[in-house]
Amino acid sequence: MLDPKKASSVTKSPYFECLGHSYNIAWGSILWLLASTFDSDFNILPDIRAWEKEFHILSQEKVVGFYYGSDVILPPLGAREIFEGQARFSQLQYLYFSSGEKANWDDFERIGMLNGVYREAFDIFLKILGVPWPNTPGDPLVALFLLTCDIAINPTDGFPFDIYHFPSFILSVDPGIRFLRLCQSIQRNQPKLVDSIQRYTREEYLEVSEILCKEISCRTPFTAAEKICGWSSTHPGCREILKEDNSFEFSFENLPVRVFFARFLRFQYDKFKVPEYFCWPGAWSAGDRKGGIELEQAAELFETHSALFVDRADGDVYPRTFSEKNEQSIQMTFNTFYSWNAIYELTRQWIVQAGEFDFNFFWLTTKYSQSEITEWVNNHFENVYGVKPTSFQIL
Repeated sequence: MLDPKKASSVTKSPYFECLGHSYNIAWGSILWLLASTFDSDFNILPDIRAWEKEFHILSQEKVVGFYYGSDVILPPLGAREIFEGQARFSQLQYLYFSSGEKANWDDFERIGMLNGVYREAFDIFLKILGVPWPNTPGDPLVALFLLTCDIAINPTDGFPFDIYHFPSFILSVDPGIRFLRLCQSIQRNQPKLVDSIQRYTREEYLEVSEILCKEISCRTPFTAAEKICGWSSTHPGCREILKEDNSFEFSFENLPVRVFFARFLRFQYDKFKVPEYFCWPGAWSAGDRKGGIELEQAAELFETHSALFVDRADGDVYPRTFSEKNEQSIQMTFNTFYSWNAIYELTRQWIVQAGEFDFNFFWLTTKYSQSEITEWVNNHFENVYGVKPTSFQIL
């Protein structure tokens, strides 16, 4: 899903089942993890226990993509190209509008902002539509590309909604395939859609995303955000996670999952309120636009949903401070978060990596010696498994 160009090393393996199986395992593993964290009875999450029968039927009936040996059909781009394209063209719109619409494509080309992976998705978008490169980053075509990216990377089948149609599960969740299908639907509806986004408004977002999602038979990201907001207000597990997020003091069990899901809930809540900002952040962050988000609100949204942890010039990773949260609680959560990540990494090595454990965690901090880092990781691993990784012997 991330980079189909490199998938052949996986798909050619005799142990590779099929695309449908891979996506079933991916969604199932994530849902089991979430369920074990806050919804053990699957009261709000899709109940994956009912999926096994349906996927088994697809395998027995030899539906393409769902049985061993089936053809593997991969798109020419994946989530990586879409993520990078979305981020870069949002940035270009910010620079364009904040320059008083003076910055142009030549300026961006000259400083290397339109190289490689940053434009691959946009090039494919233009090629399928059969249209030339737009005159400016403020062109409605760029706005439509960013909306296409938003829909492509936000599938709704399997999460937060149950699977709508099992035979089309791959088409429904693969971001590269979704992107291509969306481009094809736009091409069929020209010129109705090409110039449809003029003011970057909520109304335009809702109207055009509804048209596009109907074309590929899926629910809109806005509908998904609405459903998730309902969880926040009605489900005890979600309410507890949000309560922990308020104080930034999280229960130890699956702490990274709780931290990220809390931020995810906050993100979806704001996306439901102002979906236009999260689709076109560059345009809304560059200055006041009539009939929409004020600049102060855009800055607040950007700050609220910035990265939790950042690296600095010294190469170490640090927690981001929140004006409304206790600094000691933030530091404690940061420390526990990365303790869990160290356990996850050594567990991964234990399962799939041959040889001795690798205790290289200098990507996290350079302020401690290797022996100190090893001791730190050893202690946390022992707390979980009852044995230190240095106690293992290679047979």
